[in-house]
Amino acid sequence: MKSNPFKRLGKLFPALFPLSLLFFVLGCRPDQPRDSVPDTVSVDFWHAMGRRHSSVLNQIIAKFEAQNPDIRINSVYQGSYNSLLTNLTASCTAGTNPVMSQMYEVWTTRFHERGLLIPAEELFARYGGLTGKDREDIVSVFIEDNSWNGQLVTLPFNKSAYVLYYNKEALREIGMVNEDGQVRPPRTWEEFRKSSIQLTRKEKGDTTRYGFGIRPFIEGFTTFFFRAGGRYLDPSGKEVLFTGPEGQRTMNFLVNLVNRDKAAYVESSYLSTAFGSGRIAMFVGSTASMPYNARAVAGKFDWDTAPIPYPEGKKELARTLFQGTNIGIFKNHSSREQEAAWRFMLFLTNTDSSIDWAIGTGYLPIRYSSLESERMKEFLKKNPRYKTPMSLLDNGRFDPEIVLWETMRNVITDQFEAALNGRRGSEETLNLMKQKCEKIIESF
Repeated sequence: MKSNPFKRLGKLFPALFPLSLLFFVLGCRPDQPRDSVPDTVSVDFWHAMGRRHSSVLNQIIAKFEAQNPDIRINSVYQGSYNSLLTNLTASCTAGTNPVMSQMYEVWTTRFHERGLLIPAEELFARYGGLTGKDREDIVSVFIEDNSWNGQLVTLPFNKSAYVLYYNKEALREIGMVNEDGQVRPPRTWEEFRKSSIQLTRKEKGDTTRYGFGIRPFIEGFTTFFFRAGGRYLDPSGKEVLFTGPEGQRTMNFLVNLVNRDKAAYVESSYLSTAFGSGRIAMFVGSTASMPYNARAVAGKFDWDTAPIPYPEGKKELARTLFQGTNIGIFKNHSSREQEAAWRFMLFLTNTDSSIDWAIGTGYLPIRYSSLESERMKEFLKKNPRYKTPMSLLDNGRFDPEIVLWETMRNVITDQFEAALNGRRGSEETLNLMKQKCEKIIESF
């Protein structure tokens, strides 16, 4: 389970975060409950789910309200995740924050450090509803991801995994087929490198198709780093680990693929467009982008998903990057509002809702029992590309959750982008990453 090694939160914000986050130090006011008790209790739920995903969310809310006529869930879209964080921060300062909200783990660390959340463990102790069987049914890595110092604080919601997207027809062209003649995606880094080089096409000196596409952000590095068995920080959050053998191997592999092999296309925008147009034959992306890839390809070729390749000899250590938010409940509300929010949170994360959410959005189901349902089995028959992320549920790993991580993410992204674009070598890049991240840790 995770711990929060940094206790001097107030020092961090003026030095490392935008001014809006400074307001957070003033804090939501957990000692100022709002005890209006109407016949029907209303619960404000803030989220960052766009139109397509919010329509599925609203359908789940409608089901809950039909079964709980004494509760109304006010689903309030806040725009991007950055907007959600900014608005949460401002509302906490004013004491007008919602009863419940989506939140990333780093946000939870801040809120939990300040005593602003009522942990799921406490809600269960007061109102029941989360049995031992329920805990065993929720994907184990999600339970760990939502626990601080061994205490379950939030519950998982929209979770996604990173997978390899590949053009089946392009791989067939280069002979990537099994003994039955079926297209087989690369499994190891060496297979992946060779395939990327063979898939790259040139006409009159211009590259018309790259074997692989990569975005110059931290996820471009993390997805392969985790497959090499790497970790960014030690459990205390005070020691940088990503410059070890796994980090060196990952950085060299990706930088060489771009600059030496000339087989990888670097693009800041989402890669579904380049994939659909045939500009790239493979790329790594979140499962949440599955519908966008389908629209970009629009039937022009056959495509599929697979686990991201791993280095030779590292299969047992390979882990998959998981991302996505959780749901937390704030303290500064009446007990009736908290209980109503808890009832909705349990409903939102039960097996049926998990199935509705996964089928409707492409996010991962958060319960093992969802995979055993006839609805999910039928869905996977009709949508076999989703089988890959479903098979990775016990293989996931999340980014560090310390409050310093947001700033460190920016440092790693900046240096990684410079390396991919050939402005500095792999070793220099990793050394700069380490120096800058250690300064962030030391300054706290």
